[in-house]
Amino acid sequence: VSAGGIISSEFSLTVHSAPTVTIAPAAPVVVAGTSVTFTATVTGNPAPTLQWRKAGSPIADATGATYTIPNAQPGDTAQYSVVATNVVSSATATADLTVHVAPVITQHPVASLVVTAGQPASFTVAATGIPTPTFQWHKGTDPIPGATNATYTIDPTVPADDATYHAVATNVVSSAPSTPAVLTVNFGPVITSPVANQVANLGGAASFLVTATGKPAPTYQWRRDTTVLTGQTQ
Repeated sequence: VSAGGIISSEFSLTVHSAPTVTIAPAAPVVVAGTSVTFTATVTGNPAPTLQWRKAGSPIADATGATYTIPNAQPGDTAQYSVVATNVVSSATATADLTVHVAPVITQHPVASLVVTAGQPASFTVAATGIPTPTFQWHKGTDPIPGATNATYTIDPTVPADDATYHAVATNVVSSAPSTPAVLTVNFGPVITSPVANQVANLGGAASFLVTATGKPAPTYQWRRDTTVLTGQTQ
C-alpha cells in the first residue's frame, strides 16, 4: 500500500510465437555406404518439439535437431521432412535425398567367339547402378566410336576384326570394365606369293615356292598336274 492509499501489483506477459523450421542440406546426393546428416534450424516460443519423417511417415525416436543415416542405401532415397510443433501451431520443412550406386557388371560378354569372315559377331553386357550406367565398347584399349549400347554387333566381320573386346559401364559414381571377349575371325587361304615358272636343266634341280595367308594358318599339299606328291607339304 502506497502512502496515498493506492495498491499496485506486478504481472508477467508471455508472448507465444509459431514455429519456423528449415532443413540443411535441402537436396543431398550421396554414394551408397556413406553417411548423410540432416540438420533442422528451428525457432518458436515455447521451444518447438521435432519429429522427423520419411516419405510422410514418422521415424521412430527421430526427435532431435539432427537426423543421421550412417550407411545410406538405395532404399533410403526419399523425401525427408521435419515437423516443428508448439502450442501455437506446426511448421514443416522437407529435403530430398538421392543415393547413387557405383556400376556393377552383372553379365559379362562371352569370353571367346569364333566366326568365319562375313558372318556377324555380337557381344552383350549388362550392369546395374544408380543412375543407370552407360556403356562404351573398346577394341583392345581403343574406344569404338558409336558403340554405346549394351550389345555390340559386327556385321559382316572381316579379318581385321580379329581382336579382344570389352565394355566399360559408367555413371556419375565411377566406371566398371567387363571381362575381355576374344573374337577370332577365320578366313580361307589367300595366295600372297604365287608359284613362279621354273626352267631347269635335264637332271638338275627345280624349286618352287608359294606363300599364303589364312586363319587358321593354311597347310600345303604339292601336286604334279593332278597327282598328289607324297610328303610334299611344306
